[in-house]
Amino acid sequence: GEVNAVADKDGKIVLTVDQKDDEDVKVTIKAKDYRDEVVEIAVTTKGDQKVQMVPDRKEVFVSKRSGKYDLYKIDVDGKNEEVLLKGTGNEQDSMTVVVHPTDEQVAFVSTRGTTRNKDGYLLSTLSLIDITDGNNQALVESERVQIVGWLGDRLVYVQIAAGASAANPKRYRLVSYDYKSGDKKELASANYFNDITIAQGQVYVAQNSTGGQSASMFRVNADGSGRQTVLNR
Repeated sequence: GEVNAVADKDGKIVLTVDQKDDEDVKVTIKAKDYRDEVVEIAVTTKGDQKVQMVPDRKEVFVSKRSGKYDLYKIDVDGKNEEVLLKGTGNEQDSMTVVVHPTDEQVAFVSTRGTTRNKDGYLLSTLSLIDITDGNNQALVESERVQIVGWLGDRLVYVQIAAGASAANPKRYRLVSYDYKSGDKKELASANYFNDITIAQGQVYVAQNSTGGQSASMFRVNADGSGRQTVLNR
């Protein structure tokens, strides 16, 4: 609080403390993108004190240790574990967790809801969760949801329309959602997509010919602009 020092290029800090009593001093070490580390050092200490810094970015995982599939966050050294989203007990073990590469957002697909299709199977829920405070929202419920990945602020995913017939050209929908603005865009629809991937900042889609549509491969930006055919077969 009253004394500070800055590390050199090798990460070494020389901290000089003017303290007459024999009490230990509490030192907080800070670095950008790292967790604050607090160490207590005796004022008589003159030797080097080695402090390992840990990234402040959390790891996110699912565990059934409570009897339900809960979503957790934790520091990479195993400290500060917290529950991000409690399970409802409806979750099946086919879940998907995709963390944003830089922001504190995680996309989570599970059967945590109670809605069922006409055959009695639980629908999958795509939830978006803020890793910092645990705030969450359900983006969509569908018979199946496949996350393609993150592109900037947008989450790209495929949903199979609940109750749609096998011949429906809108059965598979490729959607992107901007988590900051709330803008949702349908990028493409088809009876079936063979494969979808993200490369060089664009979404590449291989579309099946089932349902009267022509087989093709095209690319499109995550906001729906710049659609371009790559292959017409």
